[in-house]
Amino acid sequence: MKAAASGAQAALERAILDHLAAHPQAADTAEGVAQWWLGAQGASATPGDVVQALQSLTSRGQLRRVRLADGTTLYSKDPTQLKH
Repeated sequence: MKAAASGAQAALERAILDHLAAHPQAADTAEGVAQWWLGAQGASATPGDVVQALQSLTSRGQLRRVRLADGTTLYSKDPTQLKH
């Protein structure tokens, strides 16, 4: 069962990275990622799964997390990885 969860988590992370490959300037909240990034691909996941995927990608340096003054957290591609 854990392997299935790991496979689902890997697929979710891949879907997030695929969105960023197509839209490298995208930035959104965890809720926005679930609704707009994943929803546009026909993917669905629980809010907890999305947060876990975002945290995993952030800890590996594949995403950047920025907390705004109002407490909102945005996720985006690490700007050092953007191609000009």
